[in-house]
Amino acid sequence: MVTQRPSTVIVNRIRSAVILGQLVDGDPLPPEPDLAAMLDTTPFAVREALATLRKENLVVTRRGRSGGSFIKSAPQHPDRLLKSSFAQLSLSTVRDIGDWRTGVLTGMAALAVEQASSRNLLRLNDYADRVVKGRDNNEPRTAYLRFHLELAAATQTVRLAQSEIALQEEVGWVFAVPLAEVRGCVRIGRSLLRLSSALQDRDVSVTTSSAREAGRVMANALVRARTHLDEGRGGAA
Repeated sequence: MVTQRPSTVIVNRIRSAVILGQLVDGDPLPPEPDLAAMLDTTPFAVREALATLRKENLVVTRRGRSGGSFIKSAPQHPDRLLKSSFAQLSLSTVRDIGDWRTGVLTGMAALAVEQASSRNLLRLNDYADRVVKGRDNNEPRTAYLRFHLELAAATQTVRLAQSEIALQEEVGWVFAVPLAEVRGCVRIGRSLLRLSSALQDRDVSVTTSSAREAGRVMANALVRARTHLDEGRGGAA
């Protein structure tokens, strides 16, 4: 992926947290110096990011003793934000994200098949099942991301775990797009269940192919969603 400006990374992380329901209307953000320290960046980058978020009407900043920056999200705003943010991505960028997802997932699965504990395997199956049976938009989205974080932990490899965290921090919100529909949840969740089953059987070959398939299921779903946007507005990315 192309290296992004520090302020852009901050904007993406906060936008992602809103889309995924991790930040809701009225939630306060830490003071600028504290937020800069938490994100290992500069106060200037934080100020620049907050200015962008205010323009997007996603954050409001108040002055005074009880002031600060707060999430501003009207009902259904996260879904509108998800669609508008996704529409800003080119089709080639969406394909790149899908390839990134597939590559990291396949690498993690290849190691996890030997390293995963019984507790890891139970959690993976539970998260995959939640993607299929999610009762609302947030449940399958959160379960999908947690499945991959659990798989990263199961590898017992720091660098692979860091790769997964970096992917989720930068583009984790994108995976919420196909999970906004029941059909997408079922298709994607079932691919994760097949991967979970292969991991339980400790079959390296089947696990690797199942991971590649699960990655491509998400990648193809993203491309379809982005293509439909272009078809709907009669344009091209």
